[in-house]
Amino acid sequence: MELRNPFGLRNNKIILIEDISKSEKGLQCNCVCPSCNEPFEARMGEIRRHHFAHSGKGCDEINAYMTGLYMLLNEFILDGNVLHLPPLIIGFRLSDHSYIIEENIEKNTWFCSSLINEKNEIQLFEKTNVLFQSSHIETSNNKPQAIIAEANGRKLAIRITPPNTVCKIGEVKKYKDYPTIKVDFSTSGDTIQQSKKSDFYCYLLENNDIYKWVYNPLIKKAYPEIIKRAKSHY
Repeated sequence: MELRNPFGLRNNKIILIEDISKSEKGLQCNCVCPSCNEPFEARMGEIRRHHFAHSGKGCDEINAYMTGLYMLLNEFILDGNVLHLPPLIIGFRLSDHSYIIEENIEKNTWFCSSLINEKNEIQLFEKTNVLFQSSHIETSNNKPQAIIAEANGRKLAIRITPPNTVCKIGEVKKYKDYPTIKVDFSTSGDTIQQSKKSDFYCYLLENNDIYKWVYNPLIKKAYPEIIKRAKSHY
């Protein structure tokens, strides 16, 4: 399936294809690729979904899409919007045949989206909305790796799970040793494709379930209690 890229760069700001008027179609949109800065044309026919495309050979289409998506999320933060941080809940196994010790605790713990069973879960803090003072995108080989956002001297890495219609990258892992969340757009391809920029901002503000913890060093605060419960159960 051919990739339809809704992200263009104009005046150093991301613009979505649905923000482009009919009179700006083609090269009249004055947009460039977010990744390689080569000219983009706005393709706005009556049959295929509206999208941007390189007017020449250009660069890798997936990287162009992902760069645009990272840049738009970073703009969302820099424009003074709060970012939702989910509750930090740690799940763990209680077994009748073995128990958790320091050497195997990482393999037997995971992050949960909600508190369901307090016997097998520990909540370290509740969900919160954070207003970051600064943020930037870190790249490797011209590919976006994470957004590093800072608030009150603390840094958070934000990584993206792309729509399934764009590519599948497997499990999102922590970025370096930063506390890391992922923004899961795996089922959001159609929403992104059909949104104006203002619609996308609303989507980020209203859909808390797309934000998920990947790594947080505070998990270690729960380790003594987890080991205690595991031994008691065993």
